[in-house]
Amino acid sequence: MFTAYLTHLLILFAIFAIAALALNLTVGWAGLVNLGHVGLIAIGAYASAILS
Repeated sequence: MFTAYLTHLLILFAIFAIAALALNLTVGWAGLVNLGHVGLIAIGAYASAILS
């Protein structure tokens, strides 16, 4: 049904959507500035850049 490329895009979209929702919850609703999420996303982006 789905091609491998479309599945890859949907998984990436879901990961970034979860990260955006987590940041919206902590910064927008709770008013807390938490840089832990940003650090984890940065580590993932760095690892992805190195491995590709």
